[in-house]
Amino acid sequence: MAGKDADAGAEATPVPQQPKKERMKITYDKYMAILNMLVRRVNNDQSATEDGVEEDELLMRYLERRESELETQEDLESERALARKVLRKMVKENMLMPI
Repeated sequence: MAGKDADAGAEATPVPQQPKKERMKITYDKYMAILNMLVRRVNNDQSATEDGVEEDELLMRYLERRESELETQEDLESERALARKVLRKMVKENMLMPI
C-alpha cells in the first residue's frame, strides 16, 4: 500500500501552466494587402539588384508605408508583429525562400 500513497502524492504536485499565447486575428483583405506589399518589395529589389532583402529591411519598408495610419507606439509594435507573422507564413508556404 505504500506504493499507492506515493503515486497519490505525485498527482497532487501542481504543474505550472504556461501563459496562453494571444492569437492575432486578421481579415483576409488585410492579409492580402500585407502580402502584396511584401512581395512587391521583394520583386523590385530582385529585379534591381538580384540580391535578397533582409527581413528587418522588408518589415521597415512596410511600416514606413503604413506610418501615416499608425498613431501610437503600440500600433507600430502591433503592426510589426502582424507583418512578421505574415512574412513567416509566406516562408512556411514557400512563397518566399529565406537565404
